[in-house]
Formats: sequence, structure tokens, C-alpha cells
Amino acid sequence: MAITKIGFLGHFYQPPTQPWEIILQIYRECYKKVFDSASRLDGFAFSMDLAKSLGERMPPECIAAMSELFKKRRLELVNTSAYHYLLPLVPTAVAERQLELNRDFYRSTFGPVTHPEGFFPPELATFHWLWNTVSDQRYDWCVADDELFNYTRPQFPEHEKVPQNWIPEID
Repeated sequence: MAITKIGFLGHFYQPPTQPWEIILQIYRECYKKVFDSASRLDGFAFSMDLAKSLGERMPPECIAAMSELFKKRRLELVNTSAYHYLLPLVPTAVAERQLELNRDFYRSTFGPVTHPEGFFPPELATFHWLWNTVSDQRYDWCVADDELFNYTRPQFPEHEKVPQNWIPEID
């Protein structure tokens, strides 16, 4: 029998102005349930990005649960902008600094994170120069909205606009 694998990517973000009580409630009602499932279910692992701006405000038990999952290789960290900047709206140097700050946060919080393989652009906001930045910083993959394909492939029938059975590459 063939084994089917499904990848889950959690985007963990709350605005820095979010009251502590709300962050705690979100942790208990949402994030904790994901961590508990990953700990309990044999073979379950997932990827997630965590902006430094939220990570610094998470309850200690959240960071401890994430650290344990990371050590057991049930959690893959995906990089993102440290303070959720919309990267196409800032100079390249600022975008690069945001990614560096978040990588440094991962290293100081979770230990030896050599380099996250994937990248999640906040709000899925992209622009042509962002792809070069992602490539220059050695990311293997980046999450992208399929609307980009709908927009750039108007001549295709609807069911062929978005990749269904292949992974697109840029440069």
C-alpha cells in the first residue's frame, strides 16, 4: 500500500499590539493543540514560521514545547520577517535584516538551527526582487500565493493555471 504524506505549514503570528491575555488564549486554544498532536501522534511532524515579535511574547511553556518538538525533528522552522514587515514595501537591506533577525531569534531560542530551508513572506506579499533575496540567502523554497499563477497565465484554461502536478521554479 502506498503511503500518502501531507505537509502542514503553520503560520504563527499575532500583532505586537495584541494583549497578553489574547496571546495566551490563542496559545491554549490553538497552538498548544498542534504541539500536543505532534508530540502524541506517531509520525506526525509539521513546519511553522514564528515571527520574532510573537516569539518573544509567547508563554514559556509554548517555547519549551516547540523546543522539544524541534529536538525530536517533529518541527521544522521556516523563516519569516522578524517583525512581520511587508517585504516588498521596504528596501532590500531592511528585508535582509528582518530575515537575519528572525534566524538569530531561532538560534538563540531553539539552539543550533543551521539555516531554515523554507521562507514564508508575511501576508504572502511578494515582488520580483524578493525572489532574488530569497535565493541569495540560500532558501530552498518559498511559499507563494497561487493567484500569481492565475494572473501570469491568462491564456491557460482555469484548471491548468495553477500548478497541480509540478513545483514551479524561478531562476
